Amino acid sequence: METPEIPKETIEKAKDSDSGAIAEIFEHYYARIYRGLYYRVRTAQDAEDLTSEVFMKVVRSIQRQSGNFEAWLHTIAKNTLTDYYRRKASRKEYSADEKELEAVPDNNQRDGGCFTQEELKTAITKLTGEQQEVIVLRFIEGCDNEETARITGKSVGAVKALQFRGLAALKDILKEDCRL
Repeated sequence: METPEIPKETIEKAKDSDSGAIAEIFEHYYARIYRGLYYRVRTAQDAEDLTSEVFMKVVRSIQRQSGNFEAWLHTIAKNTLTDYYRRKASRKEYSADEKELEAVPDNNQRDGGCFTQEELKTAITKLTGEQQEVIVLRFIEGCDNEETARITGKSVGAVKALQFRGLAALKDILKEDCRL
């Protein structure tokens, strides 16, 4: 399921500070960026905050953007996520909200499956960074191999290899966690 690219004219208008074009870019990509971040962070609130941060960076730097817009946008998201984890590691900081959430029982229903959405999210964070990126782009954001290759700057063959290794590792992680 390939998402159509935003028209180049819209990007050019956004570079000229056209608020309508910026809003169109935001509407077109917000959900994809949010989903990609959500599967890499601890809470929905963190994903929302990071997504907002990504789009603030886009607005501040769009005039200097060149090359493939979507790849540029995903690079900003990836770098924002890296910064988030660096800040979190250096502060070892937990909010009261997170502690409260940990105390709430998990009400996710397994519906005959072995794992919940939260367990899948946790398992994805155990993959390598490249595997996470490919798995999230392919299966969470719905990109095809060619689109994933374009966004990551890798060949289609490299994307397929990362996808294969990532899915195998994810299967092992989930199997271990579920004790199958």
